[in-house]
Amino acid sequence: VLCTLPPPFLFVFFITFFTFSATVVGIFIAALYPVPSAALDFLGMYSLYNLYIWTMAFVYAPLKNSSNDTSENYGVMEFGGELRGPSMIGDIASQEEIDDMQL
Repeated sequence: VLCTLPPPFLFVFFITFFTFSATVVGIFIAALYPVPSAALDFLGMYSLYNLYIWTMAFVYAPLKNSSNDTSENYGVMEFGGELRGPSMIGDIASQEEIDDMQL
C-alpha cells in the first residue's frame, strides 16, 4: 500500500511515523517526564516536535499561485465544463454537495 502512494504523501507518512516512534522512545527513556532531568533530552524532544509542526505547516500551506479572490467559491474546480468541488476523501463531489457548501 505504501508503494502506491505519491511521494508527498510518503513524506508526510514517514515524518509522522518517525515523530511518533521518537515519542514512544522518549516516553521509555523518561525524556518526556513533566519535570525534565536532562536539558539535552528536553531540548531534543521538543525540538523534534517543533520541527514536525513547522514541516506540517509547510506541507499543508496553500499554493503561492492560488487565487486571493475571496468572492469565488473556495476549493471548487472546473471539471469537464461543470463546477465540481472535492469531497472529503478526494473524490469529486456531486452538484448537491457543492450547493450545500456555498454560503
